[in-house]
Amino acid sequence: MPASYRESRAGASAGGHKGAATEPEHGAIGYDSGMAATSMKELASEAAVDVRESGLYNKDFWSWTQEQAGALRRRDFGAVDWNNVIEEIEALGRSEESAWAFCCTNVVSHLLMIHHSPSSPDLNHWRNEIEDWRARCTAGSPTIPA
Repeated sequence: MPASYRESRAGASAGGHKGAATEPEHGAIGYDSGMAATSMKELASEAAVDVRESGLYNKDFWSWTQEQAGALRRRDFGAVDWNNVIEEIEALGRSEESAWAFCCTNVVSHLLMIHHSPSSPDLNHWRNEIEDWRARCTAGSPTIPA
């Protein structure tokens, strides 16, 4: 047990708290009847969040996604792993932005090839690829112009 914990418990048993303090057994957490019940609830809640964040998210991502989607659908906001959900939403946005930039780069490079090599036998192939990449760039995002 950390010294600071022992010292705080010693202060509690010497009258530091209004309630009666009990000395914890080895590996147990001492309880002081003067502790507010909400403090215990807050500690339990924080512990549950820590376990959730380091548990399923790191071990079985697919199951974590299903669990989070279910919690959100049920509006069970206490069961949501907010830190990791936020991180994943931001990562999804960055991924979409990166894919869009990749498509735009390919469109521009093929337009340049067409411009600088108008008699190339690959001209029709380049045009078809430009059409495909433009469709990919604009698919699923109404804010990106066609």
